[in-house]
Amino acid sequence: MNIITLAALLLIGRVISDFFISLVLIRQWKIRNIPTHPRLGNLRKVLSLLALLVFVGNIYPLVLDAITLFYPGIRTTQTVNPVGAFYAISTNLTFMFASILIWTLYKLADVAIDVGELTSGQPSKSVSIKQK
Repeated sequence: MNIITLAALLLIGRVISDFFISLVLIRQWKIRNIPTHPRLGNLRKVLSLLALLVFVGNIYPLVLDAITLFYPGIRTTQTVNPVGAFYAISTNLTFMFASILIWTLYKLADVAIDVGELTSGQPSKSVSIKQK
């Protein structure tokens, strides 16, 4: 496989992954000081740690893909072994889907936290329940 094509595909996956993880980290930063039930706080901490680990784990591959794509003088070859290409794409897709799923978990956790605070009688914001 052509190394430029591979680097471009991998870079796209890394950017998507970092986009979703950045949304999670920004959201976590905004709500970090909002008091919540201790059990829900633990959920928030675990999700934040997971998001941070995925973000940090994505930095080196993202930089490596960008260097490979934009600095042709550093490349030692123009092709990549198919097994290596499939492995790189596989790990890239794993990070990308993990990032999207962590973002989805965060959205679901927001609902769970709102419901938990509503049922405890201490909602952090006004909640209106609509009749069907």
